[in-house]
Amino acid sequence: MYAVSFSPDSKLLLIESLNSSESYLLDIITGNKLHRVNLLNHNFTTLKNLSFFSPNSQSFLWWDSDSTIRIYDIIKDKEYVINTRFGPGEGVVLTPDSKQVLLHGFLSSVHIHDLSTGKEVHVLAGHTSSVYAASISPDGKYITTIGDDNRNIVWDALTGKQLFTHLQLEGNDWLVYDEHMHFDGTPMAISSLYLTCGLDIIDVNRVKDSLWIPGLATKIMNGEPLLNQNYPAPKLSDLKVCE
Repeated sequence: MYAVSFSPDSKLLLIESLNSSESYLLDIITGNKLHRVNLLNHNFTTLKNLSFFSPNSQSFLWWDSDSTIRIYDIIKDKEYVINTRFGPGEGVVLTPDSKQVLLHGFLSSVHIHDLSTGKEVHVLAGHTSSVYAASISPDGKYITTIGDDNRNIVWDALTGKQLFTHLQLEGNDWLVYDEHMHFDGTPMAISSLYLTCGLDIIDVNRVKDSLWIPGLATKIMNGEPLLNQNYPAPKLSDLKVCE
């Protein structure tokens, strides 16, 4: 044996062997081998312990050294393959309901796959460089990602929609903005914000009264309407600042 891991319900063990054809699932109560797992082309130097049970213990997945992820559905006794552009050992995050898996790494996007079929269901594209980490809220409603571009983006987990971006600046200064350039932040951060039209820089004070939404992140998370003087706040595109 090379590595071993418990299922979340503590009823199964995934036992990995140096001989890839001898890896298997073991029922702890009965001692029966439930499924033999052929870990194809595994490089155990780099892939040790890179296998995961789903939170509901009904499936598990593992990286293959050919950059695929293999999923075994314990209930259906069926195996699926996810072809990825990531390398073995990149980020893997399972949703709390065990229905989806998030993959992230050196790409600027996060790819979400259905755990029961292996099919891609969403691509979260908003970063400009590698995504370092991804996390899912305990209620499964939100996804947050952090990239090498110093952006922390919060997404709707159901739709894959980008909700808002958080930028942590020097000291305690911060800025939050959404896809329509509604924004909020500390006074210092807001004062450093500017917009561009081609090569021209536009003073944010021209649109501040229309786009600044105090408490923006909280209102978005709570599903509250974004209002400006009791009316729906305009989008940047509505202001036609480049005309």
